[in-house]
Amino acid sequence: MVGHDGAVHAFRGARRSGRLAHAYVIVGQPGVGRRTFAIRLAQELRCTGAEPPCFACDNCQRLDEHNPIWRAAVRRAAYGAARPDAQKDAQGRRIDAVHTEVFDLQVLRRADHRRDISIDGVGEFCAALHLKPAYGSARIGIVDGAHELNGDAASRLLKTLEEPPLETVIVLLTPSVSDLLPTIASRCRVVELSPVPAAAISAHLVTAHGRDAESAAAIAEASRGRPGWAITMAARPDRWDAERAHQDAARDFERADRPSRLRLVAEVGTPGRGRGLELAREAAEWLAVLEREQARALDEAMRHNGAAADAHARASLRVAVERLRRTRQARFLIGRNVSHRLVLEDLALRPHAPPMVARTL
Repeated sequence: MVGHDGAVHAFRGARRSGRLAHAYVIVGQPGVGRRTFAIRLAQELRCTGAEPPCFACDNCQRLDEHNPIWRAAVRRAAYGAARPDAQKDAQGRRIDAVHTEVFDLQVLRRADHRRDISIDGVGEFCAALHLKPAYGSARIGIVDGAHELNGDAASRLLKTLEEPPLETVIVLLTPSVSDLLPTIASRCRVVELSPVPAAAISAHLVTAHGRDAESAAAIAEASRGRPGWAITMAARPDRWDAERAHQDAARDFERADRPSRLRLVAEVGTPGRGRGLELAREAAEWLAVLEREQARALDEAMRHNGAAADAHARASLRVAVERLRRTRQARFLIGRNVSHRLVLEDLALRPHAPPMVARTL
């Protein structure tokens, strides 16, 4: 784990004192380390070494994140793009959720082409949790993306949380507790993973991944406290090059006129059959980069907006606030399934500044 020492020590203290909960919610933004924390939790519970997790015993090795079976269970990228022939099982039925078992570890996530996790997937997941463990003292069930449960699926999971099976620990991964039903969250112990300082991420990229100090610092700053995201960028130069291109496009968008902004929007994702979810994620990532650029502009405007600031400085601050507000609103709309192209075109067509600010400038 990179960072999150407080959460690790709290869990270890609960395990050693016999105060483990039957269910946990791991909260944090994507890339901050939720899945890695879940892996370490499973290894801690299943380890046969003297100081768990030892990473050397058979149980730790089986649950290591580099195990191909585990990676297929939780890493959506392992499947590649969702293909029409990959959306059905051997009997020709449509796959609505992916349920994988790895040595008494149950992992449930949504299928790549689906927007949510269905009740059928949760039913299979919960039924498997009632089986006695075969390789250790406990079964561990992980819902990767618990916020993606639809209403029926959430209600089905709630029944299991109300009457949890013996010798079972359930772990839910979600960006925010507010994304879950209050009745589900109230039956779990919450572990919040906060953003990790950029200095800690940069140091890890240098020592563990061989990046030079300059590029490590750039990746760490762009990660916004997400070590998992930073590690992916350090290991995949092509992904980092694409990210820097996104940053350049975001800077160009901020400086461009309306026609140029529309051209930049047209370059965000190529439309195609069955690519709706993928395009929405690309648009959300692009807006996240744009938001970072706008946050920097807001920080700069705030530094120049002291007691002696002139009208131009105050107007610049209002413009920066309005730009950031509208970008966050665009991300919210995409998250609510509004067409990403319409959202981005609206963002490009509207003047960033409200009329009274434009007149002030």
